[in-house]
Amino acid sequence: MSVRTPSTGRSAAQNDQVDLRSSLAPPVPDWPQLYEQHRPAMFRVAVAGLKAAGRSTVDALDIVHDAFNSTRMS
Repeated sequence: MSVRTPSTGRSAAQNDQVDLRSSLAPPVPDWPQLYEQHRPAMFRVAVAGLKAAGRSTVDALDIVHDAFNSTRMS
């Protein structure tokens, strides 16, 4: 005997299948929030890397944008 869920009329096993399938899809990141949250740290790393390589730090923000966009597209 299967137990029916009043709101959907489906059995508990059917509900588990639906929940399992929907949980397999990866969540969509909130890219603007992630960028704002991590931009200062990414900028510091870019500046440190440029300085260590003996290069100008003028391009640090461009490097951060490129790295973030590359991550977003993968």
